[in-house]
Amino acid sequence: VTMFINSFKTGKLVRPSNFYKNFEISKCLGSIEKPNLLVVSSGPSYNALTIKTESNNEKERVSKTVLSSVLTSGYLWESVRMKDGAYGVECHFDVMENLFVFSSYRDPNLRKTYKTFIRALKCPLKDVDLEYAKVSILGRYLRPMPPSEKSFECFRRALLSISSSVLDRRQRALRNLTIDDLKASQVQILSSVGLSNAVSVCSEDSSLEIRSTSSIALPL
Repeated sequence: VTMFINSFKTGKLVRPSNFYKNFEISKCLGSIEKPNLLVVSSGPSYNALTIKTESNNEKERVSKTVLSSVLTSGYLWESVRMKDGAYGVECHFDVMENLFVFSSYRDPNLRKTYKTFIRALKCPLKDVDLEYAKVSILGRYLRPMPPSEKSFECFRRALLSISSSVLDRRQRALRNLTIDDLKASQVQILSSVGLSNAVSVCSEDSSLEIRSTSSIALPL
């Protein structure tokens, strides 16, 4: 919050172009075997795996965004939600910081879920899943917005320096995306696992299947 406030100058909206680009994960923060643990009075756990990736152009960024949509509604939903009993699961790609994030909540599993996250980066992909994801994401770009939502979206784009030309490039990249592009993104993200990632668990200490590298008791 302080960084956000300090990025403004009096009477003028100013955001440096390198505001997000300077972020780096200097070392692996927790691992699948020994995650960082936040201890709360909760039975089912809340799990997160964040992977720092590299994206050299708009096509690669769009590819990771679409991959996250395909995995969330497909492999992860079937494996973590339907088979293993978690209340919810998702993955998403943070375009500004190049972070590919997996998460599950009210999850009775720990080690098994993290292994599923990794397997998702190796699972086969189908052309039909790609087309569904394209339609869904394009729909979010093109749907009419009420004035309040439209004004907030314009403000957000001004903060992040997202121009109409950037959006046009993203839409063109999305329309031209192929299944091979998604497979290449899987390989690229998988190659970063263990090199630049963070693993965290929010759960009761007594329910852990695995020992953590650090435990922080939250006053909840």
